[in-house]
Amino acid sequence: MTGQERITNLLGCLYSGQSIRIKDIIKKYNVTERTAYRDMDKIRKMVEGDEVTEVTLDLNPNTKRYRLSGIERLSLEEVVAFLKIIVSSRAFSQSEMQHVTSHLLNTLSDSDQNMARQIISGELIDYIPLQKNKDMLPLIREFIEHINQHKELSYDYLRNDGKSVTRNNTPTALYFSDFYFYIMFYVDGRRKPTPYRLDNIKNIKIIKNEKQGVVKTDIINSQFYRNKSHHMYYSGKEKTFQFHYWGNTEAALNRLPGSKILEKHQDYVLIQAEAIDNGVMVWLLSQGDKVKVISPLSMVNEIKTNIQNMLNNYE
Repeated sequence: MTGQERITNLLGCLYSGQSIRIKDIIKKYNVTERTAYRDMDKIRKMVEGDEVTEVTLDLNPNTKRYRLSGIERLSLEEVVAFLKIIVSSRAFSQSEMQHVTSHLLNTLSDSDQNMARQIISGELIDYIPLQKNKDMLPLIREFIEHINQHKELSYDYLRNDGKSVTRNNTPTALYFSDFYFYIMFYVDGRRKPTPYRLDNIKNIKIIKNEKQGVVKTDIINSQFYRNKSHHMYYSGKEKTFQFHYWGNTEAALNRLPGSKILEKHQDYVLIQAEAIDNGVMVWLLSQGDKVKVISPLSMVNEIKTNIQNMLNNYE
């Protein structure tokens, strides 16, 4: 490794929030103490010679560690909050969870890192990824490029019924909801893009480097699907429905973004919401006797049919 490559690596570590000791440089790069001090002197001149920023290279006299200051980084509370959310999502494999955790912790000072580890250590030990335990970051990186460049792709998709089908579409957006990452594909002849679960996409091939006719104004905001779709079921029709609810009203309103209370009664409320019917049906049935759908009639009848089928399973 050349001296320039070594300094580049050290700079990367410092800018990521890590602190560096001279003896660490000597051990890692197999260089003399004099060379290690010379590297840090060069780095000091580089970062402090930039008149645009106010970054400085500081040496802690007690720990003998070098650290960059003047860089706006994530705070302790931000890192802990992000890690709590990421852990609860269960979206990443065990190795990716460790990787993401390490990256976020490295943006903190040594003392803040220790506090953050104490807060999240238990959850990391007990972390249970989703059943597939599949690495998602490489796929996310790949689709970021495909989306930005409007590439038309051929891919195999594993449907919920276990069958694999081949599709030719253009990705337009990436989003996350209920444990899974989704890719929204622009499909010829359809008014709205169609979401597909990212972990079910395989054998990706580029058909065209840029699909013609994909206009950003035609791409619906992925928040639509996040607000109106539930429990990874995305087929069906968007419907406006009303129901009586005897449970925790706040929980229901949060679960159904855009919903509102039409009436308040002593024991229950009347809520109106919009959602894609096949998905929201799962949530409605999960509420047991706390919910009663009153309109539209088609949803009322479907609820009754589902309840009857559930009873039949116990006969």
